[in-house]
Amino acid sequence: LFPYYYTGEKIVMDGIVEEVFLDLEQSYIKITRSDKSGTILEEKEIELQNHRFQTEFTLDGHYQVHISMIDQTGNVSIHEMRFAMDREPPMEPVIRYVTEEGVLNRFFNQNTFGWFAKNKITAYILVDDLVSDISKVTYSYQEDDAEKMVTETATEIEGEVKVELPFSFKGKMTVQSED
Repeated sequence: LFPYYYTGEKIVMDGIVEEVFLDLEQSYIKITRSDKSGTILEEKEIELQNHRFQTEFTLDGHYQVHISMIDQTGNVSIHEMRFAMDREPPMEPVIRYVTEEGVLNRFFNQNTFGWFAKNKITAYILVDDLVSDISKVTYSYQEDDAEKMVTETATEIEGEVKVELPFSFKGKMTVQSED
């Protein structure tokens, strides 16, 4: 849909709208910026000064530039250009921890002060980017009493990455995502 991704500081569009044989009766430029789902974030029209225009694109998003011209005889010409600007990193990952504790685990933990029934812990990592999909998520975890850190990479990401942590995990977890 958007074949061109730009990652530089800004894009400057500078141009002139003209008709070869007759003077233009009307012309306008409409710019739409949206996120990757198509939700419109911003719309604006550019006013032409003597059929000239200049605008800058500095914010991340999918852009559609719509140029429409009507000459004095009523002929209409429409041109569209699409591109995406992706300069910002993905959003900061959100980690949600879920503990599965069954009836037997609860009974043993109440009677043995938590020494026998170890709970299963699952971390769900939510990652997203305004413009592009997430290509990979690298996560590391290390238990407080472990010498070695476990590092893994997920490349098939459907919005959330599921990580099965060791039973009764106590330690630290770090996450990095790339678009």
